This record gives sequence, structure tokens and C-alpha cells, in this order.
Amino acid sequence: MHDATNPQRPSAPELSLRRLIDLSGECMAALDLEGKVLLVNAALCQALGGEPAVGTAAEELLFPADREAWRECWARLGPDAQVSVTARLHDGEAALMWSLRRSDAEQAVYVAGRAARVEVDPQRSAIHLEVLRSVVANLPLVLFAVDTRGHIILLEGRGLAAVGLQPYNLGPDSLEPDHPDLLVAGNPQEGNHESGGSGRGARSAFEVFAGIPSLLDGVRRALAGAALRGVFEFLDRSFETWTAPFTDSRGRLQGVIGVASDVTDNVRSERRLRDLNDKLELARDEAIEASRAKSAFLANMSHELRTPLNAIIGYSEIALDELRGQAAREAEDRAVVAPGPLGQLCNDVQKIHVAGTHLLGIISDILDLSKIEAGRMELHVETFSVQAMIDDVVATTGRLVGQNDNQFDVHAAPDLGDMAADLTKVRQILFNLLSNAAKFTEHGRVVLEVLRTQPTGSAEPWFEFSVTDSGIGMSPEQKERLFQTFYQGDSSTTRKYGGTGLGLAITRRFVQMMGGEISVQSALGSGSTFRVRLPPQVIGHFNLEDPALQSARLGAAIEAVKPAPQAMLVIDDDPNVYDMMERILSREGLDVYGAATGKEGLALARKLKPVVIALDIMMPGMDGWSVLQAIRADAELKDTRVVIVSMLDERPLGMALGADDYLTKPLRREQLLACIQRLVPVRDGYILIVEDDESLRELLQRTLIEEGWSVRIAGTGRAALDLIEQSRPGLILLDLRIPEIDGFDVIASIRSRPEFVRVPITVMTALDLNRDDWERLTGRVEQVIQKGLYSRNRLMREVRRLAAHFVGR
Repeated sequence: MHDATNPQRPSAPELSLRRLIDLSGECMAALDLEGKVLLVNAALCQALGGEPAVGTAAEELLFPADREAWRECWARLGPDAQVSVTARLHDGEAALMWSLRRSDAEQAVYVAGRAARVEVDPQRSAIHLEVLRSVVANLPLVLFAVDTRGHIILLEGRGLAAVGLQPYNLGPDSLEPDHPDLLVAGNPQEGNHESGGSGRGARSAFEVFAGIPSLLDGVRRALAGAALRGVFEFLDRSFETWTAPFTDSRGRLQGVIGVASDVTDNVRSERRLRDLNDKLELARDEAIEASRAKSAFLANMSHELRTPLNAIIGYSEIALDELRGQAAREAEDRAVVAPGPLGQLCNDVQKIHVAGTHLLGIISDILDLSKIEAGRMELHVETFSVQAMIDDVVATTGRLVGQNDNQFDVHAAPDLGDMAADLTKVRQILFNLLSNAAKFTEHGRVVLEVLRTQPTGSAEPWFEFSVTDSGIGMSPEQKERLFQTFYQGDSSTTRKYGGTGLGLAITRRFVQMMGGEISVQSALGSGSTFRVRLPPQVIGHFNLEDPALQSARLGAAIEAVKPAPQAMLVIDDDPNVYDMMERILSREGLDVYGAATGKEGLALARKLKPVVIALDIMMPGMDGWSVLQAIRADAELKDTRVVIVSMLDERPLGMALGADDYLTKPLRREQLLACIQRLVPVRDGYILIVEDDESLRELLQRTLIEEGWSVRIAGTGRAALDLIEQSRPGLILLDLRIPEIDGFDVIASIRSRPEFVRVPITVMTALDLNRDDWERLTGRVEQVIQKGLYSRNRLMREVRRLAAHFVGR
């Protein structure tokens, strides 16, 4: 109680009484005989939203519309009398029944307010009840309610017949006189199923639902305070059930409500959909496997067919030259004009040669297509003069264009300059377009136009190649399918003009590989224009120059080379080996240099001071054994790590001569990475990426290396622990679902070592972590990044922030 009128400390019993009053849920107050506030309890303060000031008129605390009723009640309050009135507080929400008791001896009026009962019109309530019962009885469901002792209150719905139940409704007439309330609080007693438990004629849910375990289990759990949802089978039908406890306004358990709906059609549809998805997945896997098998078959068969075809073409050319010479001499000796037997034989061999050349072209196209589809087609980028390339193409195709009595015009802009692209593929693109134009044009015109666009603002420059003909043209339907494999306009086109329909499909894929675009404009009977746009600098894999030229260039540049802290030297006369290692190991943070001979390699090693040298054995001049001995005898290079990479399997000899590791060709990427990660010392504070998703792993690695961090990668938990054992990382980016040892065990293993207990770990996972997972991670990792909640750009920003915070460059 809050009393500002008596400064003296109250006695202990009085204090306890005031505490008890403050604990009451009813609103209480003491007023003077004029109706002004003396003190109020906590419940009234809470209802008013604050404590009223002493001396405030009580009627000012009430809703304005109810103050007149309060004044009338106050007027009836005589000496030591008690009256009641219903009035709302000033917020006008719930109505309270106020009891006022006057005490003349204490010169006070005591007031208590409790929630007023709302009078309900019995007739209106009956109508509402009948409407509700009608709705419930006609729903295509099973609806039920059970009291706390397990007796059914309500069992209705048109779905009852499907589960073999009858409607049941416990009306007011069935209740005992001393239990007028519908529900009685208590505990369920499964053993007490008599009909007279809570009312005459009551039925136990444990008996009614005895043949339907799902409903019975739902009632038991709901009486224990837990909701339950599930699907059960009954005969040939499927039902979804939901049961839950319901309580009164004070949170006391009153019973169970539940519903069961017939979901047979939905379940059957889901099963059919699931079966269909399984079949589609199987068909997809079979199609992918068939596509892979097809690509492998085409590649293998193309190689097998090209070998004998090369022999057929070569020997037919030799035979043709000899036969032509003999036929010419025979004609001179006989002085005849008509061709003799040798002349006819020449024609036959010529046909063999033409057919073989044509078949070789088709097989080459199939091989290119199979490589593209299998993802094995690579770009070999080199810098070349565009004008010189155009001259070569025109010289090659000029005769082909003129075969159908066509005019060939070339319009090349001056000062085209150089282009860095795959020269062979650019030539093939133009050759395919020009040969198509020549094939479908007779007595017409073929135009090749080349220009270099001049950029405006931030636009990039492009090389644009256009091939225009005045031939047969194409319909809109033919244009839509033009770049599909093995497609030509129609069967008559194929019969008349020949071809396999691969040229344009390969052309488009070559253009796309180099980051360009191809388009076509055509109308039936009005010719066609193909336009190819390529960037002047194609991003791809560069071929090394001829070994002799490379050696001369390298020798001239050795003096300018400076030591590199993370340099790797590849000494191998095969440029493909250097190219592969540079592409793989540059992502490991290494600066990869190459030398074609042992002598150049030694000179470059003395300048670079590399951390590791990859050495071939079979090289011209100074072989690998001699280079290895020279390295171990050199005071500056003797401690350099050397790994031999050779076709020869001479591991014992190589290790005896001082090699640190020995790899045999052909190299496997995983084998090379494992070797280099074992041999190359790691700079302090490197970032370890433990991720089995290769694309994400390489994206993270490339991004961090480009920004100056030292990075190591591991695709399994075992590989990660091996790397950590070798050197302590500055930050670990860890996926939880990784092969061999999962992320949780990796974290446990790291934290169990005192020297690694402070290494920061950030978890990156797509798993939906439950409470147990979070408990296993809490206190052991710095941060958890949910992959599904992050876009790729946002993920990279977060990784950069972590790297900058924990690791120095």
C-alpha cells in the first residue's frame, strides 16, 4: 500500500497485511469521507498506469461516462454501510464491480474493484450456439474437445465416418448439478473411464480413440501440456492431426482441443510427385552420364579416326603426284589428247583425297565440339597483327569464295593494330563464316569487313568482323535454330549444299569462350550478315614462345631479375609444364618463373633465390641430374627445396642425389599442391581455408591472394590438421561439413592443443544449426557465417574484414 499521510513506521503485522494487499489482483483503495484518495494498492496503480496523488477525487480516476453512477452510489453510502457500482477506469476498457464500505470509526471508505461479469442474453447465446454446432457438424473434418479428466466434451464433423466414429456432444443437461461449468480442472486419470466421472453419460476419450493411436497419443500429450501435429494412416485414408491444450484466462489447464483432416489426396499427390522427381533425377543422371560417355566416345573415336585418315590423305597426295607424272609422260609418248587409264586413275585418287580431306574436317569439328562440351577446350592466347591474320584468311578462302563465281570484297580499316587472342580459333571463326557464305551464294557477292570500334567514356574497345553475302538467306524459324548442333535449314538444303551443321555451333562457342558475341541478320532470298565482336585482349592461357626464343629472352632479362620472397622456378623444356604449374601455383601465392634449359635455370635461380625449384630430368644440354648436383654444390642454393618432375621413375636415385620430393609425369593437380604445400615455407600469419566446395574455395583463395594475404587451402579435415601441425595459421576459415573429419572435430582437435588455443576460427556453413550445434561452437569460434544468408559479394566483404582484423600482410 502507498500511504503518504503517516510518516511513522507501521507495526510488523500491519506491514505484512499491506504486503498481502499489494499482492492481490483486485484494485483496492482507501478514501476519506469526501471521496478523496488516501492510499491505493499496487494492482490499482498498475491499472491506472501510475500512482494517483493523495487528495485526488476518486471519481476523477473513472471514465467520464461512468462518474454519474459513481456519484449516485456515493450518495447512497450511509454510516457503516456497503454499496456496489459498476464503473470503468479512465482508459474506458474493462468494467469493474466496485464495492464501497464506509467506516465512521476510522473516518474512511474502503473500496475494492474486481472484473464485472457481462450479462448475456440467453436467447441470443442459444442462437449463436446452434449456429456454431451446425458449422462444426458440417465441416469435412474431425473436431473434438476433451476435459482434463479425459472425458469427451465434443466430437463432431463430417469426417467422423471415415475413421469409424459417431458424433457426440455433451450438453448442459448431462452435467451434474453441482458442476455447472463445462470443464473441471484436474488431472487425467486413464483408469477412471466411468461415465459418471464428470457428468451423466460422459464418454472417455481413451476408450473412444482406442483404435486410433495417433489421436490417443495426441490427447495424452496435450493433457501433459504439449501440442502435437502429425499424419496417420487409417485403412486406406491419410489424416493430418493437431492436438493442443487450452487454458482459461489465468493459464489453468481446461482440457484438450483437436482436429483431424482428411489429406489422402494431398498425400497421394505428394507421393506421385516424389516418385516423379526420383524418376526425373534418375533420368537426369542417366542423361548426364550419357552425355559424358558421348563426349568421351567422340573424343576417343575422333583421335582414332584421324590417325588413319592422315595416312590416307598423305599417301593419296603422293600417289596422285606420281600418277600425274606418269600420265603426263604417257600422253607425251602417245601424243594422245584423251585421258588414258592413268588419267582415269588420277581422277579416282583425287576423289579419294577430296573425300578424305572432307571427312577429316568433319572429324575435327566433332572433336572440337566434344572438347567444348566436356570442358576440355582451352584458349591459347598470343599477340598477333590483325591485318596479317586477315591477309592469311583471305588468301586461304579467296579461292573457295570464287568457286561459285562470286565476287570477294575485303574492307579492313587502317591501323587495326594488334590483338591478344587465340589466333587459331579467330582464323577458324572467320573461315567458317566465309565458307558458309561462299557455299550458299552463287553468282553473287561476299564481303568481309573488319574495324576496331573507338570507345566513348568508359566503354571498352572491340574488334568487329562482318561477313555479308547475297545468297539464299534464312527465314525467322531457321535463324532461331541456326546455332544448334547438326542443324541446317531443311533437308533440301542438306541435299543440295552438304555439311553437318557443326560449323556455326562451334563458331558461336569459340566466340563465347573468348568473351565475345555473334549475331546474324538475314531474310529469305536476300542474303545474310554475320557479325562477330571480340575484345582486343582475351583473357586466357598464354602459350610460351619457342624454347630457343624464350631462352634468348630469358638470358637477356636475367640481369633485371630481383630476388622474390615467394618465388618458384620451373626448369623444364616443355612449356606446357610451366603453363600448368603457373596456373595452379600462382593461386598458392607463389610467383612462378620458367627456364627452358638447365644452364638458364641455374643462372635464374641465383638471381631469384626461389623457395622451391621444380626440375625436369630429360632436357637438352645440361640434364636434370647435373642441375641438381650443381644446386647442392652451390653455397647460395644448397638449401633450396628441389622437387623433381620427370617422365622417368627414378625416385631412389633422385632422393639419393638430394631431391626433396619426386613426382612423375603426367602431373596431377592434387599431387602437385600437396607437394608444394609440404615443401614451401609459409609466411607468418597465413589464412587457412578449409572448404570442400572447390569453386568457393578457389574464389576465396584468389581474392585473398590478390589482396596480399598468404593463403593455404585444404579440402578435408585431415588435410587441414596436417597443415596446422606444420605451421600455425593466423586465421582459419572453416566449413563444418567436410570429408574425413568434420568441422566440429577439427575445432575440438585445434582447441585441445595449448599452442593453437588462441588461433581465431571463423565457421562458414550452410547447415541449419540447432541448439546443440551452437553450444558446441560457443566460446570456441570467433564468428559463424551462415552461407545461405549471405550473397557471394557480402560473403567476400566479410572474409576481407576478418582477414584485415586478424592477419597482417
